[in-house]
Amino acid sequence: MSQAKPLVSVVIPTRNAGPEFRVVLEAVFDQVVPFEFEVIVVDSGSTDGTLDICRTFPVLLQTISPQDFGHGTTRNLGCQLAQGKYVLFLVQDARPADSDWMYALVRALEEMPEAAGAYSRHLPRPNADYLSRAIAEYWSRRHPERMVQTLGSEAEFAALSLEEKQERCTFNNVSGMIRRTVWEKHPLPNIPYAEDLAWAHAVMQDGWHILYEPQSRVFHSHSRSPAYELRRAYVDGLIVPNIFGEQRPVMSVGQAMSLLRHWLQECITAYFDLALRGRMSSVTPNEISAYLDIKGWYRTRFSPEAAWQMLGLQSPHPESVRKDLWRRIGYLEWLHPCLTMRRLVTGHGLRQRAMTDRGRTLSRKDAHFIFWATWNVGKDYIKRAVLDAMRPEQRQEPETTVFEIGQYAGGLIRGAMEEGVLNRALFWRIRLYAASHVIGKRLGWGAYACGVNGRLWRALNYVLGGGV
Repeated sequence: MSQAKPLVSVVIPTRNAGPEFRVVLEAVFDQVVPFEFEVIVVDSGSTDGTLDICRTFPVLLQTISPQDFGHGTTRNLGCQLAQGKYVLFLVQDARPADSDWMYALVRALEEMPEAAGAYSRHLPRPNADYLSRAIAEYWSRRHPERMVQTLGSEAEFAALSLEEKQERCTFNNVSGMIRRTVWEKHPLPNIPYAEDLAWAHAVMQDGWHILYEPQSRVFHSHSRSPAYELRRAYVDGLIVPNIFGEQRPVMSVGQAMSLLRHWLQECITAYFDLALRGRMSSVTPNEISAYLDIKGWYRTRFSPEAAWQMLGLQSPHPESVRKDLWRRIGYLEWLHPCLTMRRLVTGHGLRQRAMTDRGRTLSRKDAHFIFWATWNVGKDYIKRAVLDAMRPEQRQEPETTVFEIGQYAGGLIRGAMEEGVLNRALFWRIRLYAASHVIGKRLGWGAYACGVNGRLWRALNYVLGGGV
């Protein structure tokens, strides 16, 4: 490499990266680009030979003490050392998948000057198992093409759920490139988690866009324990609501303990079930159906108020969607003898009754008919309506959370069945992953709402959050 000023500065925070870090650096220096780039490694106390690997490559090596490490502050230090117009963050265990990884991000930002940053597609490692592959490919399956992320109007963004806000502001420092000029105005925040999400939210509030560029690809996947997933989800639930100024209903100590008991019970049941039946044994259809009875759960909770939430004037869905649903309901209503007679006698069909008095003029039978008429539309209209109609405290009831675990696991289980790889061990891995993800977030939300007050919450935060 010549002494010309680099266009791109690659910043890699490390600590005990292991022997595979050599493969990562080889892939970085194998990039085919028509410009100069530099590589900056910021190491926070490695003792395993990571520094020796770095010294065999033309990298700028900066060492700091482990106590000085921070996801945002360490990357900010790398940016301070960087000379490039673009700064490309990479984690120590993410390997560029080809020689176009870096140039694809540069092209994306050159083609869209209003974008503050662009991030890569994640590929599972070649030896990844089904669950690791599914998690790594989750984003790319939903977004196969380049995506431009904008904040939208203030009112529109405020109306989004926390999950929708998080998705709209996604940026990923696993492999993500930012403009140095934007970083100078918006350095990464000094927070213990989701510094990339918080940074993206800040720059998008300032009018910038974020790009997802799937032509830039890195191998990055993990197989983690349920306990690790629980801790990770807990910190996510603790930190992310604060990024968006979200308020969550306070969770009682009893609710928290109930969720923890469920998580422990799932772990214990998995251990004994696998010991008795064998890891490679098959899972019966009845076991799967009992675990994934999503339709039955929603049917019993689709109340007249839920129908009003889905179809009334306050519905979050566009008018065109509501018209299509009412058209479907109206057609089936005329074919139903009891509803047809009631309409002829009273002159008021389901639509008129649903549009007034928060749906209270609808009967339970009316709600069941609407559920039957719209469940198979193929969207999540009913699911969202049920959750919207619930009181905040109902949404945190252990029963509701336990059901959401099954719902979260459903797609993964069905995908494993389609691939023909579902055995008992994978079935329980998916169940425990889903339980850890949902319960961890719920506990984090509860701790955030409580301000981590009380002996239980302080102990929980110490164990799961590592003192966060």
